[in-house]
Amino acid sequence: MSYLPRILIIDDNQDIHRDFRLAFRHESPNPDLQASEDLVFLGDVKHRRAPPEYEVEHDLSGLEGIEKVRQALAKARPFQLAFVDIRMPGMDGVETVTRLWRIDPLIQIILVTAYADYSWDELALSLGRTDKLLMLKKPFEYIEVIQMASTLTEKWFLGRQAALKLEQMELLVAKRTQKLLELQRLEAANAKSTEAAPCEMAESPAGNQEPPVVLVVEANADAQFLRRTTEIVERHLADFEFDVEKLSRALFMSRRQLLRKLKAVAGYAPNALIRSLRLKRAAELLRSSGMTVTEITYAVGFSDLKHFRSLFRNQFGLLPAEYARAAGLGGAGNPKPEGRGPKSPKPELIQAGGFRVQGKAAIQTAKYAKYAKGKRITSLRSFSLG
Repeated sequence: MSYLPRILIIDDNQDIHRDFRLAFRHESPNPDLQASEDLVFLGDVKHRRAPPEYEVEHDLSGLEGIEKVRQALAKARPFQLAFVDIRMPGMDGVETVTRLWRIDPLIQIILVTAYADYSWDELALSLGRTDKLLMLKKPFEYIEVIQMASTLTEKWFLGRQAALKLEQMELLVAKRTQKLLELQRLEAANAKSTEAAPCEMAESPAGNQEPPVVLVVEANADAQFLRRTTEIVERHLADFEFDVEKLSRALFMSRRQLLRKLKAVAGYAPNALIRSLRLKRAAELLRSSGMTVTEITYAVGFSDLKHFRSLFRNQFGLLPAEYARAAGLGGAGNPKPEGRGPKSPKPELIQAGGFRVQGKAAIQTAKYAKYAKGKRITSLRSFSLG
């Protein structure tokens, strides 16, 4: 759905805001004179091309502008361009731009000034040499404002389109790579299950058994992306406010890019990944610490104990306290049951709750199965990895 380009004006001078309003409305301080000039120089103004339209908002300080940009991003309606006065009381234009780019790295900036407050080299040192920054001297002509606004807003939209095209190409490559890797695994399985004749082995060059280089690179890239994503989430598990929006910013991706990438690579939605890692960490604490269920709830970023218990039971098939008892700990605020517990089975292949596991995880699975009381464990992945 298309919408008007959004422009933000940040200046402490009301007269400057009035000038911008006139510029974007294409009004003149002297309408009669403007009409006469149009008639003389443009002839029949009825057939003149309509000027571009913008959604323009105004703020009188840097702090107000920063908050408005933050709110616009939260509503998924970002500003494409901001005109920022370089000389303002309190927070000046340079500091305002620095903080704006921390919130929205894509917004285009035009610094407006009537004085030589900073040289271009000083601005480059403070803000970096970037194609997202231009200078506009006061007093300015309306045509300058319109030309800059038209160019930079169009540049923003073209950059967005290019990013979406690149995202589509990455998804296509990821999907095709996944299909090719599945074919490779099937071929490898078939090769192991059938004995090749010696002559066939001799005729087949050894180099043909190696996977294509592009597949290895793509697989490694996907693994690095998943590892980096998981590391970021795990660093913020105790942060109640850490969500998909903050994860996407930490990865320098849009929310849509993150959703598509995770779906293609791992089959997860971002919010499901964050929730799963929080619950996995909670399970680890239940097994290895003496913390209460309430303490663990807050330690992994949940603010509602009832909601945490419900999510935990949905993922593991047990309430947190039951899980702690099944793990052989009397912790999590619950005393350890007296008497001799069941003998742990040997770490061999067993089946519980409809899932099959092997090795160390089999011991824990058997313990959980005893206390599950016939409930099907809906997700073995999280607790069996602990």
